[in-house]
Amino acid sequence: MIPAECSDLLKNELFVEIMDNIDDIVMIIDRDTNIVYVNKSYERTFKWKREKIIGKKLQDIEGNTTAIRAMEKGETLVHTVEYLKSANIDSVGVSFPLRVNGEIVGGVSVFNDMSKYVSLVSKLQKTKEMNKYLEDCLGDPMLQKWSKEFITVNPHMKKVLELAMRVAQSEATVLIRGESGTGKEVMASLIHHNSQKADGPFVKVNCAAIPDNLLESELFGYEGGAFTGARKEGKAGKFELAQNGTIFLDEIGDMDINMQVKLLRVIQEKEVERIGGNRSYPLNMRIIAATNQDLEELVRKGKFRQDLYYRLNVIEIRIPPLCKRKDDIPVLVYHLVQKFGGGGGQCISAGHALSKRVRLARQCEGASKCFRTRLYYAD
Repeated sequence: MIPAECSDLLKNELFVEIMDNIDDIVMIIDRDTNIVYVNKSYERTFKWKREKIIGKKLQDIEGNTTAIRAMEKGETLVHTVEYLKSANIDSVGVSFPLRVNGEIVGGVSVFNDMSKYVSLVSKLQKTKEMNKYLEDCLGDPMLQKWSKEFITVNPHMKKVLELAMRVAQSEATVLIRGESGTGKEVMASLIHHNSQKADGPFVKVNCAAIPDNLLESELFGYEGGAFTGARKEGKAGKFELAQNGTIFLDEIGDMDINMQVKLLRVIQEKEVERIGGNRSYPLNMRIIAATNQDLEELVRKGKFRQDLYYRLNVIEIRIPPLCKRKDDIPVLVYHLVQKFGGGGGQCISAGHALSKRVRLARQCEGASKCFRTRLYYAD
């Protein structure tokens, strides 16, 4: 029990009015850890009637909490994050001993659901990052060109994109490197659509998705009757289809060593010969390749031709993974939530956006594509 003067205070109308209008939860326990008071914020936060816990021992409900330790030690203790098993939440707050005439007669704990603070931080962070992003886009015409494809405020990523914009003006072969899902195809498309060949086709080929025995006919095409099942009229390959444009060879590290020899000849001679044909077709196209593999290691192991490696790696662009540019996460969350607003997936709420997006980034190991998918289906 607590002294009579404390009991009288808890019944005072002014005290009750003040306490019940405070957003934080206020809990008072006696020296035996019995809960003698909680304000109305407890009900607003947990949707439980406070009568359910008044009179119960805090120690039985939550164990040796910060509130109890503060009373035992006789000093104020801050709990930055404390899990409350009865409510299944993480709380933050402060606890201190309740003294009457110098004697500790109980304890007071002022705390709140951590998600409320996370929500505030999330909104502030989102506003800050979005302001920075918009200032950059409005202030730099170059950034406006890629802002729709790459949502970023990260300084290193900006340098990568600025390099891509400069490279786009040349005819040089480009090798894009980065982990799976970091946006290599988007980068290739950005380079193409800002190049002198932007009016030409952008032809995409995934070298890992096409079986080795079919990749040659896909790339080089074939003349009529070149093999069983071939069209009578023949078929133009991807190289021909990319004439006056750009061909994007994704997952180039998975290309068979024999096919690498033929690709090298196309790059060197700037012409292609269809399967079963004896005529060469001159080519005017740009090659952009991409990989998530360690090509240098493949060269050492004899799985990738060194001469082809040097032909492809004229200009290298490395896309940093999302885990290396975490300052982009708030902006990406905002952008994707806005984009998915009319879709069928469940978008995460602002209340737990900050903690969830950090976990999403960690789970995705830095891949933006994975992050986007997980965010779309977030609980």
